[in-house]
Amino acid sequence: MEQFSLFVDGKDVDTGKYEYFPYSDQTILDFKKTYQIITKLKKGEIPEDADKYVFARYCVGDNELNKKAIEAAYKASKIMRDMPIAKRRKILYDVHKNLVANKDKIINLLAIEGHPKKLSQWEYEAMDNAFCKTTLDMFKDSVWEEAGTIGREKVYLVRKADGVVVLVPPKNAAASNSLSAAYCFLAGNAIIVKAPLKAPIATIFVWKNIIGKALKDNGAPDGIMNIVIGNSKVIMDEWIENPKVNDIFFFGESDNGLEISKRAHNNNKKAILELSGNDNMFVWDGCDVEGATDSALDAFLGSTQICMLPKNIIVHEKIYDK
Repeated sequence: MEQFSLFVDGKDVDTGKYEYFPYSDQTILDFKKTYQIITKLKKGEIPEDADKYVFARYCVGDNELNKKAIEAAYKASKIMRDMPIAKRRKILYDVHKNLVANKDKIINLLAIEGHPKKLSQWEYEAMDNAFCKTTLDMFKDSVWEEAGTIGREKVYLVRKADGVVVLVPPKNAAASNSLSAAYCFLAGNAIIVKAPLKAPIATIFVWKNIIGKALKDNGAPDGIMNIVIGNSKVIMDEWIENPKVNDIFFFGESDNGLEISKRAHNNNKKAILELSGNDNMFVWDGCDVEGATDSALDAFLGSTQICMLPKNIIVHEKIYDK
């Protein structure tokens, strides 16, 4: 059984409080047996066939650990903002190198979490594209760029660090979506990631073994990246109230996200939101009906859990019956 600890101030943290992550296929095939074994594990018993049903044990923290993460991130952000852009850029190049080296491991972890293999591969490809050289160079060039000339003066567009960025990724694709927040390091920010309480395995691996390694190899300060797990409301309340948190990066349901945004702005924080969508697909007369049907069926990929797939289909009346 694999072990996954949390990460605060440059150190692995074993909280002594654990949850257990089952193999998703065993959960489907034999739900009763799987959760009987998890119940025994939580009582301190170790059934002989535990490894067949349970993939990993992972740590769960509390708000005191969350506060320590905030303090560590705040101190590290003061150092990171002064790190040369070339060094920050090198961190992200190494993130991509580590991604490529761990491709099979990442895809396998996503599959263990319950993502269909085809979807796991697609998610990895999206992560790879997000950190390939072309994408990295585009964002690197936007940190400090010449915007134009006015008379004898030059105008520059400069992006500077906000400080401490906290991240709540979506539960259904936490590892792949959360990776986008690593670009915060390019501007000199520190990050705290709240991995999903019920499915944190791939997210912990990506942030600790892919991003964390790149940060360490390039001399980034301890505390620049932290991983916590715990009660979502308690952690979010602390983030909103704590003056050392600057930005709240939230993926999730719209009503909840808008309320978080309101509270964040009232506490002088920036909210970065990716909320629920109602993606519309329009099928007009004269179109390739078979092709449109294939596209419509994409709505069911990943048990309908992929956010950018069609939710509503608007069909022209002339071809509606067909």
